[in-house]
This record gives sequence, C-alpha cells and structure tokens, in this order.
Amino acid sequence: MKLLIVDDEMVSVRMLKNIICWKDFGIEIIGYANDGQEAYNMVIKEKPDIIISDIRMNNMNGLELVKKAQDIYKDIKFILMSAYADFSYVKEAMSLGCSNYILKPIDEIELEKTLRKVIEQIRGKQNEKKVISDSEKQLRLISLYKYMKLGTNLNKVLKRINEFGIEFAQTSLMLIRQDNVSMNEYTHTNSIELMQEKYINDILENIVKDDNKKNFICFDYEEDAWILLIENIDTKEMVNISQDVINNFIEKLNLNVLICFSSIGNNIEDIPILYDQIRTLSKYSFYIGEEKILGYNYNCNGIEIDQVRYIGLIREAEQALNNNDIKSINNILDEAFELTREFNPNILENIYEFCYRVSIMLNKDFNGDNKTIKYEQLQKYSSLKELKEFMINSIEKLYEISEENIIKKYSKPVKETLEIIQKDYDKNISLDDISQSIAVSKNYFCYLFKREVGVSLWNYLTHVRLEHAKKLLKETEMKTYEIAFKVGYDNPSYFSKIFKKIENMTPNEYRESNIDTYKK
Repeated sequence: MKLLIVDDEMVSVRMLKNIICWKDFGIEIIGYANDGQEAYNMVIKEKPDIIISDIRMNNMNGLELVKKAQDIYKDIKFILMSAYADFSYVKEAMSLGCSNYILKPIDEIELEKTLRKVIEQIRGKQNEKKVISDSEKQLRLISLYKYMKLGTNLNKVLKRINEFGIEFAQTSLMLIRQDNVSMNEYTHTNSIELMQEKYINDILENIVKDDNKKNFICFDYEEDAWILLIENIDTKEMVNISQDVINNFIEKLNLNVLICFSSIGNNIEDIPILYDQIRTLSKYSFYIGEEKILGYNYNCNGIEIDQVRYIGLIREAEQALNNNDIKSINNILDEAFELTREFNPNILENIYEFCYRVSIMLNKDFNGDNKTIKYEQLQKYSSLKELKEFMINSIEKLYEISEENIIKKYSKPVKETLEIIQKDYDKNISLDDISQSIAVSKNYFCYLFKREVGVSLWNYLTHVRLEHAKKLLKETEMKTYEIAFKVGYDNPSYFSKIFKKIENMTPNEYRESNIDTYKK
C-alpha cells in the first residue's frame, strides 16, 4: 500500500517517517507534500492508498484536500492530525469519512491502532471488489462454456464478447486429460487437483502466455480434463505448446496427460464445432493410437475422425446387444443419425456402414447364426428417415425377443474387474494388471468401464474405498489415519480431503453423526 504524508512542518514529516516501521504494515511511503495543493497534485500522479495530513496548512487545508481528493479517488483513506483539539474539525473530518483524527504530538500506539483499522478497511474493500470481479468473470465463463458445449445462447455471449479479454479469430481449443495408469497415480493427480489448482493454472499461464505469447481462457477442471481456448494461433504453435504442457506436467506434477487440440476456428460461432472435435478425439483416442498429442487436421483428419466415431458407435452397439441393453442401442442409433446432420458424402457412407454392421449383429441375435444381410438391401432406402425407421423396427423386434430375458448388467470384462476391485480395493490396482487379467486393451477397457458403470474406474474404486472407510468409522474406534491406510491411502490428509469432498463432512464428523448407530 502507498502512503503520502502532508505537513508544512518538516519536523513532523521526519517524525512520522521514523516513528514506526512502515514495512511491517506493508506500507511504502511514496513522498511528502508541504500543503494541500501540492498533495492534490501528487494524488493525481501517484494514487496513494492512505494519506496522513495536517489540517491547518497554506493554499489548501487538510479538510479541503479530503473533499477534492475523494472527488477523483473515493477509496483513499485519510488520517488527519492537528495540534488543536477543536471539536468542529473532528466533526467535519468524520463526516467526510476520515478514518481518524489524531492530536499532535503523535502517539505511536494510537497511530499503529489507527493504521490497523485503515488497512483492514482497505483490504476489505479490495476483497469485496475481487469477489465481485471474480463472480462476474465466473458468470462470463459459464455462459461461454455452455455455448461451447451446447451451442445455445449465442446472443448472450455476444453481448459480453468484449469482456472476455480474448479475440475469437484464429482460435483453437486444447483439452488436457489425465492419463492415469494406477490408483496411486490417480490419487496423486486428484490430490493436486484438490490442493494445487492455482499452481496448475500458473503452469499453464507460464507456458501459453509467458513463453508462447498467446492469450487464452482456461475453463474449470471438469471430467478429468482442463480445456483451454487459445487465440491467434496456428497448428504448429499448438503442437509446440502441447509438448511443453506434457513436459511441464511430468516434470513439475509427475502427471501423465493426453492432449487433444482442435482445428483453427475463424470466429466465435466455430467454438461448438471445435469443442466437438476435441471431445471426439478424447473419447475415441484408444482407436487412433498411443500418441500423447492428437490434433484435428494435424495427425487426425476430419474424414478419419468421422470414421472413428462410427467405429466407436459400432463397438458400443455390439456391447449393448451382448448385454440385451435395448435402451442403450436406441440411444446409440440416435447418436449415429445425429451425425448425419453435417450431410457430406463421407458421413453418408459411414451411416450406411454403421447400419449394415448393426443389422448383421441384430440378425445374428434373431436367428442364432451369422446370416448375411447385403449392403444393397440397406441402400434401397432412399432417405435417411426410411433407413432409421428400418433400424428402429429391427430393434423393436429384438426387444420383443429379449424382453423375457434377464438383462445382463455388465459385460464380462467389466464384471471381472468389479470382482477384482471388491477383493483388492486396498491395493495399488493398475490398468496393466487389470487388462492382462481380463485380456482387453487398457485404453478400450477404460472407455468400456465408464460406458457401462457410469463413472471412471478410479472414481468407482474411490467410492468402494470410502464405503469401507465409512463402515470402519461406524463400527470401530480406529483413528482416521489408521482407516486411511487400511482402505488403501498412503496419505491420510488426502483421504480426509476426498472424504469431505464426496460426503460433505470430515471423517470425524461422519463418525460423530453415526455414533448412536454404533452404540446400538
């Protein structure tokens, strides 16, 4: 904070400069003035936070200085001083909002007490402004995020387009996704996410803004990923930034990540398209390869991505049919035909291929054999509407056949994994161990598990661990750190933080709320 001293007596100025250690209060003396007019000129130039001023001075007295200075900077805090105990001065000073009125000679204790009061007022005002500013910024980001994700309320975003601090020309989206291979790594990652969000934001700021001179917006961490919107960039620069992010996350956070980036958009209307690109790359990355960087129109072109989407949907349909999960099959069908809205020749070819493959699977289920359906049979439907109706009718027939059957909840790989988790939840379960045990590639398995169970493998394992922890809290007198070790956490502090995040109470609070149940 900056302090200006105003007094026409140099003895008083020197005394004030030396009476206390200003640095201990976080205050820097930026200068002094001999009268109110000189002080007013310095206020315009230096914008001090605090002014300590005598009242009786030539040219402009202290009360006049207060009025004029507050007209231009209303948040300045004044401490007035005088050798005269004149109540009229005190009354007027207080009416002008002065923080205190001190008699000369200045008492050190009284000055320190007054300064603490002033500093508290300034910090309170600063915090209030920051909260308001942060809230407004958050609301802006939420509106932009919703538009990016859903493509709705563009007008709402356009009204505030100049407030984002970024140009929407030559923009690209980057998704940074956790690539955990064991429960311990997942725990470490989420410990970072809980406790060091600002540190991660600082790392991204250093890489993107400081090192690469690019303005960007970082959206809140969601679904195990950070999403960045970067302005005025090209594909080569996106690759360089992606590599820098990977290196920094490994070096500073011991965290492996996968990076997906979109093509380059020309304006704000392109953002939902760019978002769809990075989500598609992330969702089907296990089909594309083991690369740590996947870029739309960099190492994955649009046609390939469209094909990958349909390959993924075919695999999902196959899994749903194996589980007799009719609801999922209908949802997958809707998603496949939704992609045809782009309506280009490649998309059209993909939808016929999708329907052909699914029809073969449906026919196999009807007849118990692999009776072949000809591709030409599907092409006889002259419109996509007719083609979809054919697929819906086929699925309805399967529903009639399957409705008397017991629907299997999980596929064999997922079911086997759930059994492993129940048995070894307290160990550092790794993807390599699971994939070897169930003979499924680890990348595809992660996708399959989340598709069927609804949450990631590591989130599910966390849930199982906490359920065992809650049982121990209710039924034993074990200490919290002992329970943390018992259910598989090496860091009791992290265990307490994740427990509170999920249960909305600490482990001890949970125990106290269930103490009657335990006694019974």
